[in-house]
Amino acid sequence: MELLGLLAQNQIESNSKHSALLQSLKEAQTETNRPKTKAEKPNLTAAFGEKLRVELKDFETYMNEIKISCRRAWIKYARLGAKQTAKTEMDSWIIEVFGNEAGWQKALLEEKPDETYWQEKWDSMIYRLKRSVSMDSEHGTNLAIAKMAEVKLVDPTGDPKKVQTFLETYIGCRAKWLEFGLTKIDDTNSLKLELEAFKLKITGTALMAFLLKLPDGFPLKMDSADIEEEKLTVFGRTRQFVKAQYDLHPHQKSTPKEEDKPKKFDNIPRSKTRRGVMPMPKEGRDTSSFRLLRR
Repeated sequence: MELLGLLAQNQIESNSKHSALLQSLKEAQTETNRPKTKAEKPNLTAAFGEKLRVELKDFETYMNEIKISCRRAWIKYARLGAKQTAKTEMDSWIIEVFGNEAGWQKALLEEKPDETYWQEKWDSMIYRLKRSVSMDSEHGTNLAIAKMAEVKLVDPTGDPKKVQTFLETYIGCRAKWLEFGLTKIDDTNSLKLELEAFKLKITGTALMAFLLKLPDGFPLKMDSADIEEEKLTVFGRTRQFVKAQYDLHPHQKSTPKEEDKPKKFDNIPRSKTRRGVMPMPKEGRDTSSFRLLRR
């Protein structure tokens, strides 16, 4: 009876070891079959908003391609390649969240990471990176408002360079207002408010006088995606004003680069030959080469 018990116990232990072996082989096979991506792991720099946006998108694509879903691993991989602003922000975030580097290393060694916990930590770290380049909504909105407040045209004479710079700056700030919902394309009242605010920015300038004297009066739209309609908008009319001012004052246009300027030659009398224009020989100079060219 005891012998049967021992045999049963041995069989159970054998089955347990066999199951463990199969699990190990399964994990190894999964790792072996994991698709190898040719792309290198993207490094985060957070140099500026648009660059960080692209970097995060590429990083997420990379992690999905190598089939790593745990956000703890995402943070680890992201930090390993972090540079510039991203490295500074992530190192600071690690200290704030885990106390010190030792606390972060201890968290990495946890056998069963809580997915919900690490998803929250990943979101927290990404918010920190976005905030550093004004991509978070609150800080970005305040910055967009501050930048737009600085835009103003001070030009009573109609200097085309000043007007062109003003227009380019305004369009850049306007893009941020649209991004953060401060101005809404589909809201008539919002567009009217923008139009009135723009008038205040150009009050007392030659551009304002030009827009008011148009046959149809001051334009009713800031911009338009329609090519023909765009010509009648504030932006279109402003571009026409800039072009007209450059035509009236051609000396204000950009000067040509040095390499584009005509080459200056010595004031040497020239004569035409069958090969082109050659300098006339001076007295005392060997003229045999000139005689050969003329033959």
